[in-house]
Amino acid sequence: MILERFDAVVFVGDSVLQTIYAAFNVLLRENLATGARLESKFESVVGTETEKKEMSQKCRCSGQVERTGCADFLVRNSDEFLGQAGRTGYHCTRTPHYLLPLTTTPTPEELQTKLTTIFDAPGPYSYKPIAIIHSLTEPLSVEMAASSLDELIDIVTSTTHASTAFLSIGPNANTIHYDSYSTALLTKRIEGDDLTDQGEIRVAGSEDTNDARQRFTWDMEKEAEIRGIDSLSMWNLTVVSGEKEKGQHESKGMDGLEVGIVQAMMVINWLSRLPST
Repeated sequence: MILERFDAVVFVGDSVLQTIYAAFNVLLRENLATGARLESKFESVVGTETEKKEMSQKCRCSGQVERTGCADFLVRNSDEFLGQAGRTGYHCTRTPHYLLPLTTTPTPEELQTKLTTIFDAPGPYSYKPIAIIHSLTEPLSVEMAASSLDELIDIVTSTTHASTAFLSIGPNANTIHYDSYSTALLTKRIEGDDLTDQGEIRVAGSEDTNDARQRFTWDMEKEAEIRGIDSLSMWNLTVVSGEKEKGQHESKGMDGLEVGIVQAMMVINWLSRLPST
């Protein structure tokens, strides 16, 4: 298996990576309906058995990443599967994988400690690489994202692990149009949203338009190249998906599970192309 060529696979980043990591687990567990979630987490749901069943049903399939409240039940790392009943063989016990949420820079001390622990775990004589998939696209600050990459490189360099592979992932396109989406979706936006001349939503106090996202993608590709790091653009994939959904009253958005599964396959394809030593 591709993952067995690595000592670990670590996703470090914001909401873009959280959806991709959820889809990554769906693929590993071969379970589209509930592969991104951990069943034992539903035991903490407060309410009657009927309410728990309703929540479980709500958080199935695409609802795992797209429905409000379902994020609490998502898998955060492969260690959570240990001791779980069912098809445990599909969680890849010999290759741990993790999601480490990151939304700011400098890198929080807790995340630094976790990352150092992951890299030191295999020991100094391990020949397998550890893969880091990184994305910091909120806000669209090239300076912040590049600084975050540099911090991760410094952290990894200070560990005993000899081999590391980095992948920088760009943002999804943002093609939310007022006429195409339901009022319910628009109310999720922060107060003070406005529309551009093209009908795109612009978040108050930012320049989060499609042009800005595309420029950010190009600039980060250059930053990654300077550092000898691979980069993966999600622009073409997600802007096409968004155009297909124009005219619908409800939409799963640009970071839904269907798109995430394609993105996770792209990440796995990148892993397959890396040297194993």
